[in-house]
Order: sequence, then C-alpha cells, then structure tokens
Amino acid sequence: MRIARSRRLPVGALGALLVPMLLVMRASVDAEEPSPPSRYALLVGCTEYSELGPDYRLQGPDNDVGLIHRMLRERFQFQDTDIVHLVAAQPPMLRPTRINILRELERLTERIRDGDQVVLLLAGHGSQLPDYDGDEDDGFDEVFLPEDTPRSANAGNVERGITDDALASFFGQWRQKGANVLFLADTCHSGTMSRGWDNADRTRGVRHVPADVLSSPDLVRDAERKAREQLANSATAKKEHDETRQDDLRGGLTALFAVPPTALEQEHPMPPPNCAADAARFGRLTYALHQVLATAQTPLTHRELGQALARQYRDWAWFPLPEMETTYLDKEVLGKRTWNDRSALQFSRASDGTLELNQGLVHGLSPGTIVRILPDSSHIVDPNAVQAQRYVTVARATPLNAVVEPIAFDGASAVSPADVRTPASCEIAQLDYGPLKLSVRAIALHEHDPNAPKVDASQVQRLRTTVSELATAKEALVREAGPNELADVLLIAGPRGIAMRLRDEERSPLTANEVRTDLFGPYSVDDTLSVALARDLRQIAVAENLRRLAVDGRPQNVSKRDKASVHVDWRLARGHTTKGPWTPLSDGDERRFTRGDVLRLTLQNVGTTPADVTVLYLDAARQIQSQYPSLRASQAGAYNTLSPGAIHELTIKINDGTVGAEDILIVSVLHTPPLSVNFAFLQQPGLTPADLRQVRGESTSPLDALLEASLSGTRGTRRTNMARPFTLQRIRLDVFRSP
Repeated sequence: MRIARSRRLPVGALGALLVPMLLVMRASVDAEEPSPPSRYALLVGCTEYSELGPDYRLQGPDNDVGLIHRMLRERFQFQDTDIVHLVAAQPPMLRPTRINILRELERLTERIRDGDQVVLLLAGHGSQLPDYDGDEDDGFDEVFLPEDTPRSANAGNVERGITDDALASFFGQWRQKGANVLFLADTCHSGTMSRGWDNADRTRGVRHVPADVLSSPDLVRDAERKAREQLANSATAKKEHDETRQDDLRGGLTALFAVPPTALEQEHPMPPPNCAADAARFGRLTYALHQVLATAQTPLTHRELGQALARQYRDWAWFPLPEMETTYLDKEVLGKRTWNDRSALQFSRASDGTLELNQGLVHGLSPGTIVRILPDSSHIVDPNAVQAQRYVTVARATPLNAVVEPIAFDGASAVSPADVRTPASCEIAQLDYGPLKLSVRAIALHEHDPNAPKVDASQVQRLRTTVSELATAKEALVREAGPNELADVLLIAGPRGIAMRLRDEERSPLTANEVRTDLFGPYSVDDTLSVALARDLRQIAVAENLRRLAVDGRPQNVSKRDKASVHVDWRLARGHTTKGPWTPLSDGDERRFTRGDVLRLTLQNVGTTPADVTVLYLDAARQIQSQYPSLRASQAGAYNTLSPGAIHELTIKINDGTVGAEDILIVSVLHTPPLSVNFAFLQQPGLTPADLRQVRGESTSPLDALLEASLSGTRGTRRTNMARPFTLQRIRLDVFRSP
C-alpha cells in the first residue's frame, strides 16, 4: 500500500458549517477565537477471524492497540475521550468489524478541523486482491481485513475488506480539511497488508492471508497475468504519478509500513532479544515505534523518527526494515514545530569499520570538508552531562556518499573511529569544495583581439579583483585558473559590460540565427557585480559537477542480479503530442530536438532491489528542472521508489528557449528503508543569455569572433568508476532552433 502517493479521490460533500446568529451584542474575545486544534486516534486491532479459521487467529494486535494508546496518552497528551479502539474484547459496536471501522473513519471525517492531529493504527491481517480500477502496477489492491472477513473461493473481491483506495480517500478528505495524519500499518507487506502464521516457529506469527483464500484463484491468476503483460509491453504508458496532485492539500500525511511490499511482518513475544515464549506478543513496528518515541529525550522530526526506527531494528537484528512515506520530513512528530535546520546528514559504520556519510559530491561534500557529530536526540542521556564535541573530515567522496575519519578541530581532540557512535546525525562545520571548484579567468577583450574596442583599465582591474575575492572567500566554489589552463568559465570585459563564456564539453555546429548557448550576461561593472557573479557561478558549479560525475548512457559492468547494486534501464521515444504516436530511438539514433517535439522517457528497474529514482533535465543555460518527481511533488511527499520490475514513464516537452547540448540525468539510488530519497532539491533557475547572436559563417560581434577562434575544445574524460549502490546516468540531447 502506498498511501502517500495514491491519487486524491473526489471529496464528498462536507456540509456547510452553520454559524448561529448572536441574539445579544455582548460577546467575549475568547468566544470569538477558534478553539485550539484537537488530537484524535482510531486504533484497530484484529485478533479473531472466526470465518477464516483457527490458523489465522492472532494475539498481538490487541497488545499493539494498548501500547499505542498508552504512549499517545502519556507522551503526547491525547485525551482518553478522543481515542477510540476497536478490539475483540469491546462491546459489539466497538469490535473491529468492517462496518464499525468505516463508521469511525466517517466520524473522524466529520470531527476533524484545520490543524488537528489524527493517528490511525491498523493491526491485523491483510491481503492482496485483484485490482479493478487499473491503478496498481502489480494488478492487486491492498486490503486490510476486519475480523468479520469471510473465506470465499468464488467472490470477486472481499466485500468486508478496507482497500487502500478507500483509505486514500479518507486521508485526502482529512488533509483537505487541514489535518495532519499519522498512519501505522502493522501488517505484512504493509504495501500488501497481509499477516499470517508461521507453523515452523510457533513463537512467532507472520500476519499473512493468501489472496486465493479470499478470492477466486482464477481471478488471482488473471490479475498476475495482466500485471506481467503490462510490465512486458513497453508501449503501455504508466499513469502519471498522483503525488503531483497532492500539493494543494493543506494537511500532511506520514505513513509507516511494517515491512516492504514483498516481505512478511512478524509478531512475537517481547521484549527482544530474548524473552519467554509465553510473553505478550506485539507487532514489530508497533513495539519499535513505542520504544523510539517513548524514550526520546527530545521531540523528533519525522526524518529522525525514520532514522531512529531503522537503528532500533538493526539493534534488535530485525529485518527487513520498515517503510516510511511522509509529506513533512522536518516537522515534529505529532507536533506543530518544524526544524528545517536539523541536518539530514547521517553517517554509519561499514562492515570493515570505516565511517560513511550518506551524502557526497552531488551535495557539495568533497575531501577536506569537516563535519560535526550531533548529540543523539533519540535516546535518553544524562541531561547534566557535558556533550563533548566530535568532528570527522571527508577523506574520500563519491557522487552520493563519502568516507570520513575523526579529526582534531576547533579545540576538540580526535577520537578513535571505534569510539564514534553510529549511526549518528551530523552538520557541516567547514566546507572545502576542492575538486568541485570551477576554474575562472578574467580577461579584457582587446588584450586578445587588437581590433576590438579598448576597455577602460579600471573596469578590467575591478573584474579581476572581484574574481580574486570570490576565489579566496571562505568556502569558495571557484578558483583562479592557472596560466596555461583552459578555464571552465571565462569572464570577458568588453565595451558593453562583462560577458560570461562557458566551455562546453562538445559544441555542435551552430545553424543560422541560433542564440549562442555559451554566452551569458552582460554584467555591469558596479557594486552588483560580485553578488551577480557569485550567484551565477554557483549555479554553473552545480550543473557542471553533475555533468562531470555522470556516466554517459548506461553504466557498464553492473550486475542486474547483484542485490548490492541498482540497475535502472531506460528507453527513449519521440512524438509530437503527449499522446503519441511514438517513434522509438535507439542508442545510435540522432537525438536532435526542437520546439514542438515531445520526448518520452521510459524507466524500468531491471535489477533485483528497489531503487529511488530522480530524473533531472539540465539545459544549456544551466537550469536544472526535476522531472520526476517534480519539486512540488517532492515537497508534498512524493514516493519515487521503483520496485524490481516496475516501470515509470514520463514525457518531456522540448522548447527552444535554450539551444545546444542539453542533458537528461537519471539518479538511481539503492532504496534503504524506511525513507525514500530524491534529488529534486538540485532544481535551480538558469542563467540569462547574453544579447549576442551569431549567424553561421558570419560574426556579428568581435566578442563572438574571439570566442569561436580561441576557446573551442572538449572538457576531457569523465568519471566512470562509479561506486555502488547508485548510478548517475547521462542522456545527451541536442536542441536546435527551428527556422
């Protein structure tokens, strides 16, 4: 079940709110002010499945409900009157039947208001059943099974189940009203919501009900066949991801799934690792969540909750890890505050003992960068103890991660790597961009072209001084180019101001009336020069480093069966409308596009492990646009993980606002639960093209002539020794202006 990315269904009539007219003129200010937000919880635990038979009886869900109830009341100040639990021991109206669950969901829809907090726990059996509306890639809907679920070999679906589509509809309504939702699915496959019984180990139960127990085996086989056909048919367009339509929802949603879609959740005696076989049983997700939240020293953000859950699972040797989808990573769990300054940097210890950061060159981390280890907010420590400062420095970096070593810094001594607690959160103490720096040279036009008008010497000196200041500034992104070095960026002082020239890796011949794709500006030689150059040079550095780090085409020597790697394949097709028809493009075909062309990109995870995928478009003006997921969808909690075999298609409309060499970059990262990652944050605006044009064979400006004659060339070799578990692929395009 992927609630956070499910499409937002039409919301039913909410009913008008009637404001009674006051019969008296006197009213207090307090009466006019809205009451503070409320907190509601619906906790559902299904243990008895009389119609499915004794093999499907569970013990843990009742305990799950009690544990979460106590935590909400004691840790988060929920009122007992606002917590509803549906369990077998309750009176008939409060047992976890389908009609009772739906009634309470509807009741919540009526009660909640803007700013309310809502917690929904579903603990019990789940299953997969044939999908009838075509919104599931695998051909199956995910269904939570109430206690009155019938066994049926002939029914088309389970009439008494709660489908993922139904839950998504409720969540959409709650979020439209401004509520913030925490959804806990303590079931198997939590994507597929199933729990079962492991006869090989009677001390443990896996919460799983096979689909053919609940639905016709013929329908199950038909759904599986259709899913395989859809996967194999490259012409079948996958529907656009629905997360792009969730941006307008006022409220937020965090969904925690006990296990990935293909795995089984277990319930067993607690606490781990060793306890009596007759001890109380709990679902793993519920028990670990309680352990993390109930013992946290400070309030946690959702990002920190996900990290702490993963750490707790590893401490108890529980695998697989849970999954988490959230629309607000940096917002407090069941709270109002947002901490945007809480670092997303994490480091952990590899099997050989080395310390590894979860960010790298793409994020701006290069060798020499110094990182401070943050105190752990997810475990209780002595509040009177002095937290010693500890630092590490980046020793080696790849595009998406880095190896760090302890270092003495800012008065703190270095510690042994074995004494560093992992995993841990970090923050940047001192940046060193090192190899990521752009080389920049400042020149005067007349120094290289005697026929060009001379530029005032003071303007040239002002430009060179500005470049020197930018290169020597703290955490500088640029450096001055050496005497014999072909600079990445050339700043040229001419009679019309400063022009910026970029050195492209490969420059295609220009056709008539094309805009120069490597000239930007002009920049005025005044007090705005330093700020304007710093802004644009930063954008160039981000774009150029992405190009440098990428591998052209498809990465080689990556085993599709290696579970420690990712392998996302792609196909291109050309059309003139978003509906096609489509002409496939092979690797050897010319990739020249102009205004009106539509490019279809088909992504397929052909590996054996889930991958988090981001698609970026890098144009000639160094603008970066996140095509998948979009930046707005990313901020709204986009789910961009492709499971093994999954296909995603997107269309890109070409315009000729920028022309020349442009790129599609595909970043694929091994999915590491509980959170998916994307790189939409790299999106940035483009530079302003200079007001300089060239007609092929005829120069309209001395500046053009100089640049064409003296600064052509290629960038050189690109990095190909990409470290796993990620790939950064580059698809080159050539965009030209139509006559």
